[in-house]
Amino acid sequence: MPRIRLPLMSNRHSAILCFAYLWFVCARGAAQPGSCDNANCKNLPAWQAFSGFSLRLGAPGNVDYDFWRGSVDKETDDIQIDVEETLSRHAVRGRILLIGGHVMALQGPIAEPGYEIDALDGPMLELQLVEKVLSRVLPGGPTSVHATAEIDFTDKETGIQIATPSAGGVIQAPWRATGRVSRLASGGVQYQLALTSRKSEQDAATRTQVLSGKLFEATRPRIDDRLRLSAWTLFRVGPQSKEVNGSRIIDYGAAPTAAYKTVADVRKEIEAEESPGQPDHSKDFTGFWKTNCDDAFGLQIKHIGTDGEYSVVFCGPGGCENPAQTRLTFITKDPHYQILSADQIRLADGDIYHRCTNETNPILKYQK
Repeated sequence: MPRIRLPLMSNRHSAILCFAYLWFVCARGAAQPGSCDNANCKNLPAWQAFSGFSLRLGAPGNVDYDFWRGSVDKETDDIQIDVEETLSRHAVRGRILLIGGHVMALQGPIAEPGYEIDALDGPMLELQLVEKVLSRVLPGGPTSVHATAEIDFTDKETGIQIATPSAGGVIQAPWRATGRVSRLASGGVQYQLALTSRKSEQDAATRTQVLSGKLFEATRPRIDDRLRLSAWTLFRVGPQSKEVNGSRIIDYGAAPTAAYKTVADVRKEIEAEESPGQPDHSKDFTGFWKTNCDDAFGLQIKHIGTDGEYSVVFCGPGGCENPAQTRLTFITKDPHYQILSADQIRLADGDIYHRCTNETNPILKYQK
């Protein structure tokens, strides 16, 4: 299992917005105050434009390391990663595929049973960290590096937040990055960075991570549709509903799934599942829906546009997610929803939601 060195935080409600593991859409979309906000990261897209990467993560004076080499295809939501991890000089190797953002395939002993999503979260979090550090220390983007740029950058006020749909971490300020970034003849960049920061908000002691590798254009980022999957262990990635201490929560993770023969079989199923359904003007699902109408949170369902589609977003006392960033749906004949009655809908995770009011913005507050 990758030794993720950043503190992880569960994103329990990201599943409402992110039906697939769209790490370059869902995970990169939101910033938090005091982190790498829009003003500090305005040039981040230039560093995120590469489709290929290599990344070696270690610590000064420690022979153990994690190494990943992979690619992402933003058109198909495919991710491919070769993994090498060492612990006490013993190397473990494996491979990760994410097909269409929905199905994860693993080879090799690189994941702890029950926590398979961590194998994917590790490299994705660290890759985001590299991209965000580079956007801060070299705001002109990759084209501003003509040969080799020496780095010595300190930020005393603003940390860096990274996240996937299922995990996240924060580099606390003050932090310092030193090292160098070189331009490659192919147009990519090679980097070596020592990143020093506080261990946590409560702990003033520092830690240093050494991140090195390359960002480049991958030759074939799309996974071959003909690839046979019989030698892979497969997992469905997405919202998982479970009972914890008598309460039902939605968490994002990976669950074992039935075998597919080829990547093409996965793509066919994804295409069918991503159908938004069909318009039905005899029904109107506008309103606020909850599993229990006494809850202070639930789903806001309202029309977006003029075609009859709805946005479905999670809301709580702190506000609602942005409807503009949601997957639009007709609900009717959408495979993610089952209409039980005019005021009852079952979601794909099995939870049944009731329409508690026709208002889309009711007052939400926790009971004292």
